[in-house]
Order: sequence, then C-alpha cells, then structure tokens
Amino acid sequence: MENLQTKLNFWKRKGKQISMRKIQKLETSTNNVPPPPTVVLLLSGDKYCISPEGVSRTLYRINPGQNEFMTKNMFSIEEEFDLGIARKKFIIRKEEGGIKKGSCKSKSLNGDNEESARCSTIDVGPRIQTIMVQEIQSGIERVGTGACTWESSIASSLYFASRCDQTLKGRVLELGSGIGLGALLARALIDGEDIHCAIDNITLSDYIDEVIGQCRENLLNNSANSSIKMNVRHINWYDFVQNTTNADKFDTIIASDIVYRRQDIFPLLSTISSHLNETSGVAHLFAPNNRAMLHDFVEEVRNCRWNMDVTTEVISMDRFRLEPHSNPQECFSSLETIASEQSSYFLHVTLRHRHEMSEHGCFSDLD
Repeated sequence: MENLQTKLNFWKRKGKQISMRKIQKLETSTNNVPPPPTVVLLLSGDKYCISPEGVSRTLYRINPGQNEFMTKNMFSIEEEFDLGIARKKFIIRKEEGGIKKGSCKSKSLNGDNEESARCSTIDVGPRIQTIMVQEIQSGIERVGTGACTWESSIASSLYFASRCDQTLKGRVLELGSGIGLGALLARALIDGEDIHCAIDNITLSDYIDEVIGQCRENLLNNSANSSIKMNVRHINWYDFVQNTTNADKFDTIIASDIVYRRQDIFPLLSTISSHLNETSGVAHLFAPNNRAMLHDFVEEVRNCRWNMDVTTEVISMDRFRLEPHSNPQECFSSLETIASEQSSYFLHVTLRHRHEMSEHGCFSDLD
C-alpha cells in the first residue's frame, strides 16, 4: 500500500490525474505498465532512468581526451543498481566503440513506441569481469558514508588499471574502504585483463563494525579465481595521533572520498604517515575536485611538520545514464541508448615521505 501511495504522489506532482485503482490495474496488466519515473540525484544533479524492475544503469569511463596519462580509453565500468535491495552489479567492459548520434525509439505513457528527434548511443563493449556489491540499506543514517558506494572509487580503479605498473606495488592498504568497492574494482580490472601489477596483497580497512562486516561479506562473494589476496582489518585513524611507532608498514596506500570533516585531517595524515613505507611508499587519494575539505587536506600536508611531498592532478570521468532495456533481447546488444551524460572531475593526490629538503624549503612541489 505504501508503494502505491508513493507512485500516486509522484503522478500528482507531475500533474497527471491518476487514481490508486488505476495504478493497481496498470501494475497487474502485462501490456500497460507505466514507464518508470525519471528522478534527480541530489548529489549529482543529473537525470537517470529506472526500469520497471527497479534497476538503474550507468556507464563510467575515464575521458581519454582530457587526461594526459591516457593514451587510449581501455576500460569502462557499467553499474546496475537494484534500488529495492541496495545491491549493485559492476560490469567491467573493454571499450571498442564510441558515442554515436542518431534517432531512436522511446516508450510513451501508454506503452507505444515513439520516435524521438535525436538521441545518443554508446557501444559499451564486451564484458570482462563482474562483481556484486551489497550496500547497507538505510545505512548512511546509522553508520555513515561507508554504507554505500561513491564514484571516486570507480574513478580511482579506472586510473589504477590504466597505469598499474606505476601506481600499485607490494603491500597495499586501503583506508576508509567502506563496503569495499574501490579495492574490489581495482582487483577485478587487474585480474580481468591480466594487467602487470607487482602487488603482493591488499588490506582493506574501516572502523565501524557493521561496515567492516559488510565489507568482508562483499569480499567473500567476489574472491573466486583471483590471484591477489585480500583481507579486512579494523583501523581507527585517531589511534595514531599519539602513537605512530608500531604501525604496520605498506608500500602503497589508497583511499577514495574519505576527507569529509576538518577534524579528521590530522588523524588521517597521522595514519598515512605511520603506515607508509618511508623509503619508497606512495599514497594515492581520490575525491571530487570540488570537495573543499580535500584541498584543505593538501594544504595541511604542505605544513613542515609532516615532512611529506604532495602532488595533485585532475582526472575527468564521463558518466552516462543508460535507458532501461525495454525487452530481454536488448541485453545481447552492446549498443546502448544514453539518457543523460555528464563529466565529473576528481582530484588525485599523491603523497611520499620527503627524504631531502626541496629547493622551496620545507614545502612540497606545489609551491
């Protein structure tokens, strides 16, 4: 009854005169199912479509024309989000085509096909790997941002796949893993195309028990046939504010979208400084470029007391909201209709322990 009332309210907001009985009749009819509403994501502001089964689809790729490190666009990641159960399927694809303009058909309210004036399609390419990630339903209110996935994890994994031999090595630690998407996607990309990467193992971490439990479950459900071993541990950044001498050392530290509060910057930097191998360790942090707190984080790193060098670069990632499949046969086609497209920009921050005083004094090469 609550679901029907929600739909009734939706159509009223749209100015459609439709009764609850009519909605029930439409839902039980196989020929007159009303099209899914187009909704707006508050965080992103772009539109996406939901299928009658309650699934939205999005395709992500690093923009090869706006990123100097990309000689060509190798991979894309398709996300299928089942909103009813908060479960996401991530399909890693090998890009072979591009965006094409042309005419296409869309579904009208009565179920008939209508010719649209113009639309865009994209060849998503063949499937390489698939992972399933379960989010914590209604978890943000209870356990915070680690309950669900964030696009920075997708951007970071595509970045690592494009230059894995230069970024990931030895023992890898992910801070603020949440439910585990970032490390799982990076590993799936490396495994799927046999990318050369000198990784010994990956340790995922968080500090909330429920989040760690869901991370372990996602890890267990996606660990078959992988050559890269992964484990999960509890790490609280505030434990390293005073005592930094006994921390386990790692060759690479990665993190996606973890700088939200100013009071966490000092504990986070203490944790990175404590765990990063002092001779050759490198830390990679990713977050939306418009995240003011991440820029505050960079400024704090430049403080003499950390004795760390910092560099930054901006990464452009394309996001395509895809139209839902109107029939099962469309699932066998790699040509997908784009509902909306948008580019997002992410800041990649790289940290290293400083071995010698730079020509700029105690500050980093950002001066």
